Amino acid sequence: MSKDRVVGALGAIVLFVGAFLPIFSVPIAGSVNYFRNGTGDGQVIVVIAIISLVLVLLRKTKWLSVPGLISFGFLFRTFIDHQLALMIAEAGCGDELARRTQLEWGWPALVVGSGLLITASLLSTDGLKLKSRKSVVTLVTALLVVLSVSGYFISGYTSARGQIEGGELPSEAYARLFHAVKSKNTEAISKEMSKKTLDLARAQAARQNISLEKVLENGFTATTFASNLPEMRDDRINCGMGAVEVYNQKDRRWEDLPFIWEEGSMKLAVGDLFADTWKSPGTGRALKEQMASNSAGNNLVPMAPNVNMNVKPVVPKQIPEANAKR
Repeated sequence: MSKDRVVGALGAIVLFVGAFLPIFSVPIAGSVNYFRNGTGDGQVIVVIAIISLVLVLLRKTKWLSVPGLISFGFLFRTFIDHQLALMIAEAGCGDELARRTQLEWGWPALVVGSGLLITASLLSTDGLKLKSRKSVVTLVTALLVVLSVSGYFISGYTSARGQIEGGELPSEAYARLFHAVKSKNTEAISKEMSKKTLDLARAQAARQNISLEKVLENGFTATTFASNLPEMRDDRINCGMGAVEVYNQKDRRWEDLPFIWEEGSMKLAVGDLFADTWKSPGTGRALKEQMASNSAGNNLVPMAPNVNMNVKPVVPKQIPEANAKR
């Protein structure tokens, strides 16, 4: 058997076995392999390994660079996911288990297997002739893998930073919501709502037998009754959870509106607040002033709840405490 076929067969076997070796060590859960009982990217690696072995048997080793590069792309993507999850966890905004997850010895096997496939392709008879069809396919595949991995990293990094820092101010998101309400554009209003807030709106519409458009008409806040963009203050962000105080001109008070980073932007998080999945980024200025006033004069002043004036008032749950870094 020629050297390129030996190297190719060895690469396919190592890659196949590597998919079942531990790649992560997770506290409590133990070791996790790439295959994950057929639910992870490891199943793609297994298919790539089998295809590579078939190419070796058919003496088509010159094409092994393609599955080798593709497997590298999947490995890089998984590694990026791990690093981003680690970054979020170390910022105190993610799962504590992610911070304690360790890389395992299955990684070297997967990397070596992919590398051997590419090496076998280079060892094939026509080598790296620039005008050969193999070289063109290899270069195109390499370019696509690099672009895909780069795009995946940029998208993932942006999302991770959004989960940590928010990506934009809640006041900016509120301004978009206000203008959407004033334009009476239900679709635009919906885009400024989190998924859980839209679920809450649908449930409210069904319960009161009114249209979804009617529920969303004022954007779940009486502050949008103002003719012009109301005064805003005290933007707060922590781990993708945000809040901003908006002046309610009708009731002459400050409303502390919750926001959450979701799908690349801040969105109104009234539904998340009711579902207990929104965490306060810190006590608002109005509440601090109220607490100081009550402490000084011992004269308790209740705060009115934030409600959509188009639906029956619902007493909101107590706002959860701010996220604390572990």
